[in-house]
Amino acid sequence: MPTQEEIKVHLEKVNTYLMEADASFRMYCYFLKMRRKNRIKFYNYNLYTFHYLTNALLNNFLSQMAKLIDPAEQGKGGMLKNSNLNYLKDILDEKATPEEKNKMKQLTDYIKSNSENLKLIRDKELSHSDRETVRHDVIKKENRKNIRKLLNAKMKLLNVFRSINNRVDNQRYFFEWNIDKQIKQIFQPMIKDYKDA
Repeated sequence: MPTQEEIKVHLEKVNTYLMEADASFRMYCYFLKMRRKNRIKFYNYNLYTFHYLTNALLNNFLSQMAKLIDPAEQGKGGMLKNSNLNYLKDILDEKATPEEKNKMKQLTDYIKSNSENLKLIRDKELSHSDRETVRHDVIKKENRKNIRKLLNAKMKLLNVFRSINNRVDNQRYFFEWNIDKQIKQIFQPMIKDYKDA
């Protein structure tokens, strides 16, 4: 059994993956929202750049989300050891109270049942170039509302793990609340520069 400090390292690593997934997803959504606000001319002028940017953000988001729920051990004989939500569940399960175990089960069941399509996209589209997969068909099965709920469920589960590991520490992990404002501050000057040109 890893020590409390060793588990904390894994908690921090998983939190980093989750924060990166959240940031990529929010930036991706920001681009889509910009498009809906009649900024088509701006996008048409920068078509390839924004196509590649949105794809890069989507790919990063999908990779981070899928890596969080990969098996704790993979490969022949479990040679690959993953630091993710499944590993944290495995090592913290015996320390959990019945109430915490129930919360863990609810959240892991929700995450598992709502992550199948994202995992499929990662496996078929990002990790491999599946001959039978059409990108638009797998991606359009998802919607932003469900993804937001999934991100929040993973954060709740991470906080359950954190409280099990250190019951004295009442601090929680949280998503950066003002990241949307920061994204606008980054991208709005680009739009202004384009309009002024």
